[in-house]
Amino acid sequence: MRLNKATLTFAGTAAALVTTMTASPAWACNDRDPALRLEAKCGTSGQPNWMVTNPNRWGAVPFTWSDDKGGQSPTKIQAPAGGSVALPTHASIVKVVAYRPDRGDLPVWQRHGAFGAKHCAGAPKPSKPGNPAPPKKHTPKPAPTKARPATPSPTTTAPSGEARPATPVKAQPKFTG
Repeated sequence: MRLNKATLTFAGTAAALVTTMTASPAWACNDRDPALRLEAKCGTSGQPNWMVTNPNRWGAVPFTWSDDKGGQSPTKIQAPAGGSVALPTHASIVKVVAYRPDRGDLPVWQRHGAFGAKHCAGAPKPSKPGNPAPPKKHTPKPAPTKARPATPSPTTTAPSGEARPATPVKAQPKFTG
């Protein structure tokens, strides 16, 4: 069988069209594709660091994010094919909305967004500071005291046969003798 020039041209065009269709995200995107993944790791500051990962290898997926503290993305962000994007939020709860990359109006891509909650413990406290300040010594000042003479307490009970303590003498009698 002999092929003419028109058949070869048609075959070449069809092969180019098939190659373009399979390489383009417009043809590769469907509802069976994996959803975006949202992951958080606790940072050294005690706050979560959020990453959005696109497991799809055929193209970038546009998305937006919002958090429980009122933060949100100002525009759509592209998650690269097989790559990740760090989010500029340290909130405890983050929601990601994915959009269909194969449509010009970018409608929400149902079940392809992500939701995550991560509560990290507070920042670890250093056990020993690198250059500790010398501790301030507090020396209490003694309170001024008045010297009081001891006064005997009156006895209200019957004597038990024991001697009471001696009382100090206040005045010395004058010697007349």
